[in-house]
Amino acid sequence: MRTWAELFPEGRQVWYEGKRPKAFVAEMKAKYGFDPSTHPGWGKRHRSKKLGSWTSYPFHLPANVIDEVYPNYPLGS
Repeated sequence: MRTWAELFPEGRQVWYEGKRPKAFVAEMKAKYGFDPSTHPGWGKRHRSKKLGSWTSYPFHLPANVIDEVYPNYPLGS
């Protein structure tokens, strides 16, 4: 069975979707040693007439931690 890191050897673009981005950043730094808030799009405000406004939190998840971050989402055979 392949791992997430094998599928994404350069890492993966993902998004934080919770309501506590500062706590998330602190947890990622403590557990995995990287700061997702260094991504240029982190915390960017967006506006849309249809959707209103929102803040997005994209970041690059390094390949060396993908399998640790997603341990409960194994790939199928």
